[in-house]
Amino acid sequence: VYLDPPDRSSAPGAQVVTSWWVVDGHAGGELERALDAFVPRWLAEVWGFTRLDRSP
Repeated sequence: VYLDPPDRSSAPGAQVVTSWWVVDGHAGGELERALDAFVPRWLAEVWGFTRLDRSP
């Protein structure tokens, strides 16, 4: 999980620019789907980031 401060190219109102990835063997699989569900919730509940700009 990567967290960076927003910049001029970020979505308007973004509090943080975030990205995460899994190794190729897990791409499109259960682990990736679990992270896609977990990470934004974790960032909101634990860190207070509710407006994310998710990098590709």
